[in-house]
Amino acid sequence: MKHIYAIALLLAGITLTASAQEDSGTLPVLAQNPDALSASMGQTGGSTLSGGHYIYSAPGAVFDRSERFSLSYTGIIGTGHDSMRSGSGFYNAVTGSWRFRDKHALIAGFRYLGGGSVLTSTESGDGREIHPMDITADLGYALRINNHWRAYVVGHFVESYIGKIALTGGGSLGTTYGSRLSSVPLSYTLGASLRNLGGAVLYGKKSGKYTMPGSVTLAGDLRYGLTSEWTLIAAATGDYLVQPASAGQYAVGLGLGAAFLDVMSFQLGGTILPGQYHLTGGICYQPIRHASVGLAWRVAPQLREANHIALSVGCHLCREPRLLSHPDCSAQK
Repeated sequence: MKHIYAIALLLAGITLTASAQEDSGTLPVLAQNPDALSASMGQTGGSTLSGGHYIYSAPGAVFDRSERFSLSYTGIIGTGHDSMRSGSGFYNAVTGSWRFRDKHALIAGFRYLGGGSVLTSTESGDGREIHPMDITADLGYALRINNHWRAYVVGHFVESYIGKIALTGGGSLGTTYGSRLSSVPLSYTLGASLRNLGGAVLYGKKSGKYTMPGSVTLAGDLRYGLTSEWTLIAAATGDYLVQPASAGQYAVGLGLGAAFLDVMSFQLGGTILPGQYHLTGGICYQPIRHASVGLAWRVAPQLREANHIALSVGCHLCREPRLLSHPDCSAQK
């Protein structure tokens, strides 16, 4: 019972906490969660669930798979991260992971966000149309401390263009704890992280000084074996934008899912933001061995620019016994 009380209190705390709002301004590419499994459950980056994009969604989950090598790609159309951007945006993320010597893992990724346009003000600019673009290259390391604890650290290199180029760097770090209850078929994972903390973002000497959208994140998920074939999943994330300190932005992600064996899963969720909310959903499917496909969508009733649809594909190789069973989008038998 102590385990259940602890889980309930932490998840209750998560629902009252906050997350870096995707439309908070600087470097929107850092706020997007490209993982179809967790994003379709309303989860922000820093979640404890992941179907493959570990470095951007849940680095500690790299030890939950039975495969040592993973490659994933996600394309998103219609990303309306910034209300100043018009037209359809395009987000792309490519990630990879390699787990070795039982408890070490290298994770890497590349992200691109562009395709929108901005008409500069005649008071502060020349009235020309520019096409903002953000690119990141990321490299991280994850450690399985024991069967319950994991820790990770990730470095970010960022290039941003809004008529002028800004280069900056930063990092993320976090830890997760996972366990199972002996009395019922229930397992859980809890996580905490600091994400996207970094240096100044300078678009020239006269363009002002900005900071990376650093945040504090809490996350958790529960997995209950309903039958020998079906597993129910519940997840929550919440983090608060601490950089810049004056932003005061937050979001809460809540979601439910159901996984049939290791072949298919269905997810629904939502994200609560200041003054608005997003509804999310998705399907993950294992069409052939070692390959996974995920489809996720987001609907924002108060801000149509935030609507988008995402397609993810993944390849997972070199199967070995798992250390802790977690349902996800791929076959793990």
